[in-house]
Amino acid sequence: MVNPDPQTARELLSPDFIRRMEHLDVQARQLFSGKLPGERRSKKRGQSVEYADFRPYVPGDDLRFIDWKIFARLDRLILRVFLEEQDVAVNIVLDTSPSMEYGSPAKMLYGRQLAAALGYLALVHLNRVTVESASGSGLFGLHDLRGRRPVSRLFNYLENLETGRPGRLADSLRLLASQPKRRGIVVLISDLLDPDPNASVDETLRFLGDPRFEAYMLHVLSPQELDPTLAELQGDLELVDIESNNAVPVTINPKAMERYRQRLKAFQDEVAVSCRRRGIGLVSIDTQTPLEQVVLQDLQRIGLLA
Repeated sequence: MVNPDPQTARELLSPDFIRRMEHLDVQARQLFSGKLPGERRSKKRGQSVEYADFRPYVPGDDLRFIDWKIFARLDRLILRVFLEEQDVAVNIVLDTSPSMEYGSPAKMLYGRQLAAALGYLALVHLNRVTVESASGSGLFGLHDLRGRRPVSRLFNYLENLETGRPGRLADSLRLLASQPKRRGIVVLISDLLDPDPNASVDETLRFLGDPRFEAYMLHVLSPQELDPTLAELQGDLELVDIESNNAVPVTINPKAMERYRQRLKAFQDEVAVSCRRRGIGLVSIDTQTPLEQVVLQDLQRIGLLA
């Protein structure tokens, strides 16, 4: 869903923050075959302005890459081996299920800001960017953006993006993994809350473990979810599930609060274990944390940015 009343670009990323993070770039640990030359130095050997190594010349090699200075000194034909610069596909998936609208600050706004920062950095360094919302059981968004020109298009899309229909995130990620041409970096921004009480985190995240992906999980939760006392709930209440609209009568007392904290810790542990098992980089985020700290520190710590 798209809000017909656009919000200001400053809501997502301030010009000052953009200047502070522009020295960063999205990094790929794996070697992906890029489509076009970019600013990301690949481990693949090819042609560029910077050479990485030397090797003896063998018949059939391009004579242009012979180091004639070495030949003059040693009377040996030595070839310069260059670093090849390629673009990398950066796939950003933002969970837009109704639960993402909860909290203060709202998880949805924080998620849009994260997507904007990552998409911006990938674009200005000439990588290919796909940004999609996971709504219902589908994926909807912008595909194969490249270069600085689509930055405004990316920002407009994210500024106007609203929460969508409830659905199983696992179905959206299954759709992502079912597309054979998808590869590269995949960043999922989500609270991982599922309307199906029987759904498991590991079932959802298993689709990010595809060998074609270098996957990252940005797990966003609101302060009110992390500390239930901030929600200021007490006494006998009827809580309505934001995803399913099902109402549940509860009594909020110290014992109920303790049970909630135990369930929350078990949930966070399940996320951490699943990410570790499947080789997914994880950052757990409280939406009260300044965006600058997450981008400039946490995303560098896990190797997504450098």
